[in-house]
Amino acid sequence: MYNKEQILDIIKLLMTRKKVIRDECWLPQYALHDNYCNIEFEGKSRKSSVWSAIAFLGLVLNEKGHVPKGIEVCHKCHHKACWNPDHIYVGTRNSNRVDVRYDRLARCLDDEHILKSEKGKLSCYTCAENSRQKRVSSYFTEYNKRNNIKLVG
Repeated sequence: MYNKEQILDIIKLLMTRKKVIRDECWLPQYALHDNYCNIEFEGKSRKSSVWSAIAFLGLVLNEKGHVPKGIEVCHKCHHKACWNPDHIYVGTRNSNRVDVRYDRLARCLDDEHILKSEKGKLSCYTCAENSRQKRVSSYFTEYNKRNNIKLVG
């Protein structure tokens, strides 16, 4: 869809807006924290990671100019705004979910709190407990707001 000259223009556009942060992630200069960031080129606005996949990884768009259905630009670093070609890959939603899940588990392995279910599914006891506590805390916070209950202490 894009010729070599346009690809070079996309790379120049990305490089002029590059800001390097921790772990060698490349973010657009105006990216807010860790959110996706759109960049406009020739009237088309796309996520910076999609432009990077087009320019560096050879992602081919469909006839309407969209990322093909079922395909996603995934981040190995898990920074949504990052467009470093070493940190992204073209995959599916399922491959991205598996990557995120195993990355999370890898961080938990040091805690030795990994549980294995009867079906062989791995989970981290600490993460599951923290998640449960957040849900319970969130429920009670909303309940207290709805019923105008103010906690003392």
